[in-house]
Amino acid sequence: MTLAKILKQMNIYSNNNMAEMLAEFMGSALVVSQLAAKSAAVPPEEIQLIKGSGLGR
Repeated sequence: MTLAKILKQMNIYSNNNMAEMLAEFMGSALVVSQLAAKSAAVPPEEIQLIKGSGLGR
């Protein structure tokens, strides 16, 4: 399964565990937020991702 298909499924059916595992696989929530900021062409401080699933405590 491609990453695009995984992300599509995660957006259709909320899967927080899968999101956490994917973020950890990519390096951390911080790495994911930095990549997202770069892709969106916004300053890194505009995106705050505490956990890979996007959920807070």
